[in-house]
Amino acid sequence: TSAADVPGQPTCEARVISGASLTWGVKESFRTYIRGPIANGNWLAYNVADNGGVFTWTGGNGTYNVAPATSTTAFTGSVSFTGHGGSLDLTFANPRVLVTGAGTGELIFDVTGTSIDGGTINFPAATIATLSFTGNVVGEQYVVTNAAATLTATGNLAFADFYAAGTALDPVSFTLPLGAAADCVTVSPPGGVPTPVIIPIT
Repeated sequence: TSAADVPGQPTCEARVISGASLTWGVKESFRTYIRGPIANGNWLAYNVADNGGVFTWTGGNGTYNVAPATSTTAFTGSVSFTGHGGSLDLTFANPRVLVTGAGTGELIFDVTGTSIDGGTINFPAATIATLSFTGNVVGEQYVVTNAAATLTATGNLAFADFYAAGTALDPVSFTLPLGAAADCVTVSPPGGVPTPVIIPIT
């Protein structure tokens, strides 16, 4: 709880996050593949700004713990990629950005769709990438620019096995406006570590 007086423990301070933004291009080579002659596909952004394949979510809400700096921020909106006549269909929806410590974080999405080989993909609250960055408080905002994003093992499966775990994804930037005092929160992936589900079509 905010400003809790617990013997031997530092007082926690937290701020409300409101109107946050998140910018990510997923992976440039993946976008090139989707619109290239092999996949011959496209992407559509829903309630997300599309600047030439670099996507920006806005209106994020959450909580920022002041010291040590940790936060959890949730957004709505999705980006869907299709190709191979519709057999490949991946939707990345409702991102969450976690700041888990000094210069570390996680990028979480609900991922659904179908893979080229006909499997159904369903990954709720999947940690797609781990993040490494330098975060700065600028005025009343916590700002991260071009965080390095590394694909996780879960992200590899959610990505329909396009890239191996450990692959660098496009960098991630986010801005967290800091508002009124709030209760501190425990920063962890929603629902814990998700269980990947790939259901082959029989």
